Amino acid sequence: MNRKIILPCLLLSLLGFACNPTTTVPQTEIDLNRLPTVELQAESRPLDSVLWAPDCIFAFDDYVIVEEGKRSTGLFQCFDAQSLDFRFACGTRGKGPNELLNPLGTYVVSNDSTFSLLDNGIEKEFRIVDKHLVLTRKAPIVIYDAVNGLTRIGRDRYFMNGRSDGSEPEHLFYDDGHIIDCGHYPESPYEDHRRFILEFKTNAGHIDGDTIYSFYNNRNLIRKYAPDGRLLEESYLSGKECKTPDYDRYHSGQASQFFGSSCMGDSVFLIAFYDGVPNATVYAGDYDPEFLLWRWDTGVQCRLKLDRRYQRPAFTLSEKLHRLYVLDLQQPDRIDTYDLNSVL
Repeated sequence: MNRKIILPCLLLSLLGFACNPTTTVPQTEIDLNRLPTVELQAESRPLDSVLWAPDCIFAFDDYVIVEEGKRSTGLFQCFDAQSLDFRFACGTRGKGPNELLNPLGTYVVSNDSTFSLLDNGIEKEFRIVDKHLVLTRKAPIVIYDAVNGLTRIGRDRYFMNGRSDGSEPEHLFYDDGHIIDCGHYPESPYEDHRRFILEFKTNAGHIDGDTIYSFYNNRNLIRKYAPDGRLLEESYLSGKECKTPDYDRYHSGQASQFFGSSCMGDSVFLIAFYDGVPNATVYAGDYDPEFLLWRWDTGVQCRLKLDRRYQRPAFTLSEKLHRLYVLDLQQPDRIDTYDLNSVL
């Protein structure tokens, strides 16, 4: 039998065993009072170019790049990562080999010399050569539902949230074209789309890493997985409510929100942290921005507090320069930087 056929079948068997819900996992608590808190002050840089519909911001090579997927040309506005001076724009909408149709602003993966994004269900990997995009690889992600909570954990291998109708399983592995069910929801009174919404998770993982984290946005819960899908650990924030989320409270804007989006580096990643404030407060930007800094090998390290508020914050991390960059998608007239030398 062809080796390419054997490997996915073997992986399917292993994952089916690994995702067995009867397995008992360790329960741990995170005491925020014992976690170091670092207060960060912004340095603001007004932009000398116009951003009119930004989707996201990400650090790549010596640049900080703002994606504006609604443009026809200049989809990526590239700024110098040190000075934040505008350098050039690149990327064109179209069906050509180096063009994009509908880039997804919530999924960008930066590598050493390339960056990847999702475009109409295809992950495309690009280099920038002479101020132009050059396609180096593409991998279709053909699934029967929306791609939610997508994180890349290997070549043509991804981990994501499950079906949007709230049915089991909780997660999906996508491995070289094969869809593999994995995981089970926490106890919930819902079994339809409400369960999917209330138990929405931000997944954090990196290529060839040995750990995948799922941060529940509306529940005080963090789950830690091995790359083969085994649930290794469940963690809770001590002193915080740990109730099952209620859809009526969520719909009215009164549900507690804990975690949001993330940005990942080679050795660390940041997860937006809301500390249980109501979800309507988060959507309105009426809260003091915070992050939890995690190391892939040793877990949570500290709590970062920013000195400015943003209505729709987008952020990225440069481990190379030890900087956090924040762009307000609602008012994209400046980029704020925060020095992370004290924690990296």
